[in-house]
Amino acid sequence: MLAIAVAAASDLLTGVSHDGPRAFSQTHFGHTKARDDAPDLLRRAGVSERTLRDLGLARSPYVGLGGAIDVNGLPIGAAFAGPVRLRATQQDPLIVQVHERARAVLLVENLQAAETACDAFPNIAVVWFAGQPADAVLAVCVMAATQTNGPIIVTPDADLGGVRIADRLLTALPASSIVHLVDVGVGTSAPTTAFSVASLDELNRIGGAAHGPHAAHLTAFALAVAERGFPVEQEAPIRAALSVAIAGLPGGE
Repeated sequence: MLAIAVAAASDLLTGVSHDGPRAFSQTHFGHTKARDDAPDLLRRAGVSERTLRDLGLARSPYVGLGGAIDVNGLPIGAAFAGPVRLRATQQDPLIVQVHERARAVLLVENLQAAETACDAFPNIAVVWFAGQPADAVLAVCVMAATQTNGPIIVTPDADLGGVRIADRLLTALPASSIVHLVDVGVGTSAPTTAFSVASLDELNRIGGAAHGPHAAHLTAFALAVAERGFPVEQEAPIRAALSVAIAGLPGGE
């Protein structure tokens, strides 16, 4: 936390603003996802939202919706090839309605995987977000999850950032939700850059500190990512893993 606070203070003094948490992490810690949790830690330390905006660290307020879902009374899933990208704010919250025929709700980080789901599985309600979702985007995810008795398919990247996203989502989802957390790294045989010791320590910490009704899913995911030892965030394996997961749902092909 001290290193993040020092970096943020330096940026404020020199008037530096970043293009999101990952750019801040890249600049100060050498990797886009090494410290993409900086906004959370700074908030806990009492840093104001205005300061976070000045630093360029506010979470992404954009959400993509598609498939078996309407928003603000509009049938965007049926009218447009999704996901349709919208800006979610606390001042003008998005009201989503999952169709009664929806087989599942998909919460997915990878844009190409979300596009594949919208094209190939129109009876899935798709909610896409890029990176850590802002509070208003998280509210959309939870709203959609409360409207189905079917599974909630959570599909982040299989890396430290993805584990943090899974932590944020699973902590917020209702206890009654049937959660399927997809590990897109399963079966991936071509390793990319290995995790640093600090990233491995953080993965194991998150896995050990998981709490709430969906804690077992998060623990298993975090420890699996750590044991694999390298990130999986490429489009092809994510799309493949997601397609397999959706096809394996009851009533799937």
